[in-house]
Amino acid sequence: RNHPNLRLPLTHLGVTLRELGRHEEAIRILREALLIQLEFGGEDHRDTGLFRNNLAVALRRAGQIADAEQQLRAVVAAEERKFG
Repeated sequence: RNHPNLRLPLTHLGVTLRELGRHEEAIRILREALLIQLEFGGEDHRDTGLFRNNLAVALRRAGQIADAEQQLRAVVAAEERKFG
């Protein structure tokens, strides 16, 4: 399951699961969507930050604050590379 067309449906499913409180399942699916995004779009693609942010919110809600911080710092780093 690594076709680029799966990125958005997986993200929508992950966000829905996150909102339902099914955090571990949401995290697994959102990580999968992010990995596909990274494979096909790369770290500095304009959409990668959105995928990382969705994962970070799920991680935060699951109490995995350090992992959420890591994802958000990666977003900041990518933006700094793009925009200085």
